[in-house]
Amino acid sequence: MASDPASGAGGRLAHELRSLQAGGQQSDLDEALTAYLRKVKARLGYTDVITGPGRRDRVALDEVYVPVPVDVAVSVTIQDGVVADAWLEDNSAAASDSPQSYARERGAARTATFDAANHKAMSQLTAVITEAISRGVDADYMDPATRPLIAAPPWYDGTRQRFWPLCAEDAAHLWGRLILLGAPGSGKSTFLRYAAQVEASRLLGADDPPAGHMLGMLRPPMVPIYVELRKVFSYGDGIDVDDVVDESLLWNYLSYEFDRLSPSPVSSILRREALRGQAIIMLDGIDEIPVPQGRGSLTKRRRQIRDLARALNVICPKSPIMMSGRDYAYRDWIIEGFQRVSIMPLRAQDVRRLLTNLGRTRALAQNELSTEINALSDALDMVPESLRNYPLFVSLMASLYWTQSRNALPNTRADLYRESIDLLLERWTSSAADEPPLTELLGCTRQDIEHRLRRVAYETHCQGAGAEVGAVDIEFSVLVTELFRLGAQTDPHKVLAYLSEYAGVLIAQDPEHFRFAHRGFQEYFAAGYMAALLDEADDTDDSCTASRKVRRIFESSPLLWREPCLMLGEILNGQGGRDKAWDLVAELVRRETSEPSDQQSADWNLWLASRLIFDSSMYRRMGIREAPLIDDLRHKLPGIMSSRNLQAPERVDCGYCLGAIGDRRPGIGVDESGVPTPTMCWIPAGIYTIGATDDLAAQISEQPWARGWAFGREMPDGTLELRDFEIARYPVTVTQFKAFVDAADGYRDDAWWLPAGIEWKRDRREVSHLRSNSIGNLPQTHVSWYEAHAFCRWLSARSGFFYRLPTEAEWEAAARYSSIGWFQWGDEFDVQACNSAASGFGHAVPVGCYEGYLGPRSELPTDLCGNIWEWTSTAATGANGEEFAYPYRPDGRENEMLSRPGLYRVVRGGSYINPPFLLRITYRGRDEATAQIGRAGFRLARSLYRERKDD
Repeated sequence: MASDPASGAGGRLAHELRSLQAGGQQSDLDEALTAYLRKVKARLGYTDVITGPGRRDRVALDEVYVPVPVDVAVSVTIQDGVVADAWLEDNSAAASDSPQSYARERGAARTATFDAANHKAMSQLTAVITEAISRGVDADYMDPATRPLIAAPPWYDGTRQRFWPLCAEDAAHLWGRLILLGAPGSGKSTFLRYAAQVEASRLLGADDPPAGHMLGMLRPPMVPIYVELRKVFSYGDGIDVDDVVDESLLWNYLSYEFDRLSPSPVSSILRREALRGQAIIMLDGIDEIPVPQGRGSLTKRRRQIRDLARALNVICPKSPIMMSGRDYAYRDWIIEGFQRVSIMPLRAQDVRRLLTNLGRTRALAQNELSTEINALSDALDMVPESLRNYPLFVSLMASLYWTQSRNALPNTRADLYRESIDLLLERWTSSAADEPPLTELLGCTRQDIEHRLRRVAYETHCQGAGAEVGAVDIEFSVLVTELFRLGAQTDPHKVLAYLSEYAGVLIAQDPEHFRFAHRGFQEYFAAGYMAALLDEADDTDDSCTASRKVRRIFESSPLLWREPCLMLGEILNGQGGRDKAWDLVAELVRRETSEPSDQQSADWNLWLASRLIFDSSMYRRMGIREAPLIDDLRHKLPGIMSSRNLQAPERVDCGYCLGAIGDRRPGIGVDESGVPTPTMCWIPAGIYTIGATDDLAAQISEQPWARGWAFGREMPDGTLELRDFEIARYPVTVTQFKAFVDAADGYRDDAWWLPAGIEWKRDRREVSHLRSNSIGNLPQTHVSWYEAHAFCRWLSARSGFFYRLPTEAEWEAAARYSSIGWFQWGDEFDVQACNSAASGFGHAVPVGCYEGYLGPRSELPTDLCGNIWEWTSTAATGANGEEFAYPYRPDGRENEMLSRPGLYRVVRGGSYINPPFLLRITYRGRDEATAQIGRAGFRLARSLYRERKDD
């Protein structure tokens, strides 16, 4: 599909600029805008690529850019080969389950649409998809330029879940107000720079639009206004956290940035185009704005960002606005009216395309290029996914591969940064044709430069006293002091000119403003500074003092120092500093708190100790000396997991560490004889309301997270008298289910299985869903209803108590007993209270990470809402396919002998891939009894009136 670039206001502007380039008479304003657009292309449209030892090429961003995937996909209903309906869905857990099971669960997921999407853009996207279907294009590829034609397109009529994955370009066109989030190196800033130079190229008359843009090419071009927010808040004397901020902050910065060096009022032109709806405003780095020290400064700074966005939203209603930041920088606050979209890791075909684009810059013959890309792809397979699935790291690793002779790549982030920095330092310290190397200018060795850069990075990182600060400008006096003390005869003018001319570890903003080329470099060098502190400690007392200093650095601002401290752990473990790493862990774990208000700091220390131990697998290499320390940590971590001092991601980190070192919480594991020991919670007898009323359904449908979903499976409600019973505090864990699988009289013994279960089991060759390396305190998933039922019968025989699956009525009664709200904690959905799609984990997490949201009643079952769906004993359909509808009646639906192909059993609670609507107490899910999926497990129930199992 194509559009006429000369149509509309943006098209008219492009036409006028092209006339100007052809020699037409235009105003000074248009000449100034043309100059501005050319500057945008020059500043943002190029990138450095290292293509060999000592060789660096500056190439157009267009040549190497690969569209980055986001966590949104289009689901469609296809009728007669045409898209009859289309809606947007969360795509963050696309690979977690089989497509069939996911489609069954999300069959009615239109309520998970993103309502703020531009309807015209959705219509355009639907037309593009319809055209692709008619041509037999494989929609599993994100970029339309790479979607291959297939001979027999399987586009049968029906619903196709997550049929068409989107990239960042698509999201930018679908939402006029967008916040793009991603991990370090995921490509956030690169995408904004790329989008800005594409718009500039279009306005200046580019002949062929980039293939990566699918929807963006369907509208007229717009004037790009790209700014780094850290500069906006830091220019001049800087913006104090107590200052009032509105849209004038942006215009004043643009005036400062452009008008002082130009006779034409460029900022006025940019403001004019933005007000007329003919500009795209790109605000890069909400996490990189400096935050001064002081209680409440971070909250105030975030309020200023929100005020700026609100003001621009009102003043420029027709101009798209995009913001970017790290995902954890936008975790516990929102900017109203902006759609949050996260960048996903690159898929295999995306990585290969990026490698191919980078390889083409080496000017190799096609057969040589293919051979190199294949070899590099094989090397990447040996690298952890966290390093090989993001553009920055892929680019760095390609550079490392092409400059090393060993045909291998680093496998930790610290090693990757170290070797990447070595590449850049090599360029600085190698003689150019007519320029002496930096080592000669400074009169020092390369090691001296690295040592000083550690200090520079540490001092620079200290400038960001808030939560998330990026690679900020280096304080000029610090840079001068540290570099120039290296040599007595240093010529400062030559050194600064060299650093400005040759970008490397540092890049120059102007002759007196430098920054590290990437935030990760700054964090790595800061970590190296702390490692040097520990290396300088020669005896036990010195080591304790050094560890205490590092601990205090972290305590000064945990969110600021988290990444450098995590890299510090990698550095110590990778350089033979095992004892120093354990000394630091001991300092973090055994630091006592003297004030109640200091408890949060102590909790952060325990989190860091957990990550250091878990990330580098230190727990696998501990000796007698470390055993008491591990016991101490094992004792303290449960308190952290049930505390609200840390947010969910940090609590989950602690849960993983606890599972690795041995989770001894009651109800998690097994006894000395290998029998699971669930902790049971008593639910009293009484009359319980089961299901939802019409009024309740109407109230729920009005909630933003419900998105107007019409539903009826849980209606009408009814009352039911239940006898008292017990339900497990946690779902059955990996450790507990493994005991069943490993027991001689366990999983393979037909005595515990229903006839239909025996038949199903015999069709299977192995228990493939169990993973030997799984963390023991994770809930057991990939388990069918038949397996869950067999486990209950086995445990009943081994323990002497009658265990079973809860009925769905009992499950709901247990959830209602702890809450009178829509969720187990109340009526308001809270992303910190459960593991849902909004959490962003994309997988199940250790049990008990959300206990703190149940209030003071520690005897209640936890994790009922979110994390995993839980099997119940209740059938959703009968032997002949009839529906067991509401109101709930036990007759027939609790028959465990019900058996037929495609029989559905009820699941409850929602999972890590679900929106809030499905996590409600009353929502009824269903799955085939034979389904083994990553989002489903089970918990136990026990009847008090039949306490002992009958033989």
